[in-house]
Amino acid sequence: MGAICNSVERFYCSIRHFEKVLENHPFDREALGNLAVASAMSDDFNRAQSYFAAYFGSGGYGHDVIYWYAKTLHNMGRTDEAIRWEAEYLRVTESRGLASPVEK
Repeated sequence: MGAICNSVERFYCSIRHFEKVLENHPFDREALGNLAVASAMSDDFNRAQSYFAAYFGSGGYGHDVIYWYAKTLHNMGRTDEAIRWEAEYLRVTESRGLASPVEK
């Protein structure tokens, strides 16, 4: 359900869904990553930051989550850290043979 909410850009719906998942499975890495990204996409960068920390702390390292973490750091004014994570994102996507998104 949370993925459907994300696909139609209803991020608060996604956040509610994945928070319910965490109530039953507090260490669910996929839920943590989705909460981090959905929070960032809804411009709630402080909330996103806490979910990113939990996601990476649980061993998560998805390229899409790395991308949104870099964007979050940039939006929080943490430019130097954002640049390091942007470089890490490029390294990870290249090593996995993935295409990176292009933004205008």
